[in-house]
Amino acid sequence: MFAEAHHVAVFFKTEGPGLIDTLLAQQGLRRHQSVLVPDFSSVPHIVTGSDLIATIPEKFAQLYAHLNLKFLDVPIVMPPFRLAALWHERRESDPAHRWLREKLTEFALSRPRADA
Repeated sequence: MFAEAHHVAVFFKTEGPGLIDTLLAQQGLRRHQSVLVPDFSSVPHIVTGSDLIATIPEKFAQLYAHLNLKFLDVPIVMPPFRLAALWHERRESDPAHRWLREKLTEFALSRPRADA
């Protein structure tokens, strides 16, 4: 049922299969990717009011509880999720962008690890 559903798939990079697709392929399954997006931020809004499903980090999904989404456990074993920040190289030296990256790093390092 999970693999056959219509998915909003998140791909940070364009090469190769994503994590969900790799895990499903190991079970001989393939999901139907109806919508492809480059990050998680638009996913809850795309799924709202549709028959689409998406696999996103639980804590991120909880931020969108006000959208009355249905939250279900993923029926496959998921490895720990690693969150990464990406930016264009032309922003590398931008003082405001550097400040924001430093603040995000400080915040991330101050949070308890989920696997701890």
